[in-house]
Amino acid sequence: MNIAKFSVKHPAVIGMILIVLVTFGIISVTGMNIAFMSDISMPEVMVLTIYPGAGAEDVEQDVTNILENDFVTLPKVFQVLLQIQLA
Repeated sequence: MNIAKFSVKHPAVIGMILIVLVTFGIISVTGMNIAFMSDISMPEVMVLTIYPGAGAEDVEQDVTNILENDFVTLPKVFQVLLQIQLA
C-alpha cells in the first residue's frame, strides 16, 4: 500500500505518529548538553574610511592611529587589524 493512500485512510495513526515525533524532538532539544559547546558566533566589524587627496602618511596619522586607539579601548576586542590602501 502506498504511504499517501495509507495516510488518507488512517489520519488518526498519522496524527499520533506526528505527535510522538514532535514530542521526542522537543525532549531531545531540551535535553542536549550545550555547556561544552563553544560560542560559534564570530562577530566582526569592518570600518571603511575614505580620505580623498591624502597620502598614506596623512591617512595613517589622521585616521588610522585615531581609530586604532579608540578600538583597543572597547571591551572584548581581542584583535585589531588595519590595512591602508591607496585608491
